[in-house]
Amino acid sequence: MRNVHVSLALATCAIACSAFAGEKNLTPVTADQGIQVTAKRFARIAPDFKQTSPWMEVGDLQGPSACPPTALAFDCFEPDGAMPGFPTDGLYGLDCGLGTGRWYFGSSYCNMFTVNDMTVAPGFEGAMSERMETGWWWFAGGPGTSEQCLIAVFTADGFDDTCAGPPSTSGYSGVIFDFGVLPYGGYYWTDTEDLLCGSGLFFQMPMDGSGSYTSILANDFNGNTIFLATCGQTMLWGTKPGNPSQQGPIQWDDDNPSDGTHTAPDECYDYAFALCPDPLGAMMCFYAEGGSVDCLDLSIDNEFAGTPSTFTVTGGTPNAQVALYYTLIDPGDVLDCLAEEYRRCRDGGGSWLKCIGVAIANCTKRAVQYARGTFDSTGTFQDTLAVPCAAGDKTVWFFGVSQGPDGEVDCYSDALEVTFAPC
Repeated sequence: MRNVHVSLALATCAIACSAFAGEKNLTPVTADQGIQVTAKRFARIAPDFKQTSPWMEVGDLQGPSACPPTALAFDCFEPDGAMPGFPTDGLYGLDCGLGTGRWYFGSSYCNMFTVNDMTVAPGFEGAMSERMETGWWWFAGGPGTSEQCLIAVFTADGFDDTCAGPPSTSGYSGVIFDFGVLPYGGYYWTDTEDLLCGSGLFFQMPMDGSGSYTSILANDFNGNTIFLATCGQTMLWGTKPGNPSQQGPIQWDDDNPSDGTHTAPDECYDYAFALCPDPLGAMMCFYAEGGSVDCLDLSIDNEFAGTPSTFTVTGGTPNAQVALYYTLIDPGDVLDCLAEEYRRCRDGGGSWLKCIGVAIANCTKRAVQYARGTFDSTGTFQDTLAVPCAAGDKTVWFFGVSQGPDGEVDCYSDALEVTFAPC
């Protein structure tokens, strides 16, 4: 068995190296609907691959029954917003026409050790993620065979996109998952859902928002050494233009040869294949608490009572739902109250839109929804409101709220304070 026993800060070149990515000699192809699997146990693993917690058996967990409400901090998976989050397409406006299908390099391609970059959505810098999804193809020993499947996932603050190496720096402890014996095929995918909640294990998002993530496919782990699987590969997807999280075209693959290390620059590749999505990258997403609550911009074109005023919201996710509200009470520092009331309502089974209304009613005592719709392909929504003469000389606060691809609130606008001129 080949083994991985070096740090994630892999050895740099001993001689001068080119700063250009290599060219894949394979063309990605699509795999149909994936097979969902759930880990049987998991443990914390340090950047030097030392096991730093006992194995936690899924059936023995005593933590909370559900994670706190979270949103997608980084998304190169595109889940449908459910629990578990099934792979889908078109959530960010761009529909590649693949449905639940994903890209890979054919069933016999072997790349068990991948590092790619990530930039999290605004507001998730330094967040802790207790939920992760990923997808992979499992070759094992070929058709008709099976093999023990383990996957180790790490994050880091640094990523090298110059192909000089090392691929990642300033790494954090990760989690290794044991899926038991899996037969040849796939693609397989997993959603950790609530497994990590209360366990003390999590994935650290990059402190400044930009860093890297690592996926290792293995068939054994002895607490000190990861033994690479016979053959397998992480499935490929991408961060589309409307996605608030992003990644670049460079990915490091341990495939030339597959030996547990990344050789610069020979195993550094440009994943801009002019496919959809483009570029491609290792299929993975992380959820976390946080997110920018003031990531929408709300404006008004007319502040005269007795005439129609058009409200414009920008900065939204294409095709996402949005709702506009007004209140006659200064919202002030009301966002903490809104978040707490919204979470309480959602935990009780309320819909996202109902819970926004409940939160606003409980926190401001007087709020009215006056518009609802979806963002267009540019992330813009407009609505015209006939402002009555009774609003003259009065101050009104307006704000917008949008729904993210995971079905939860992902953005508010700042409160827009308007004192209308009298009729």
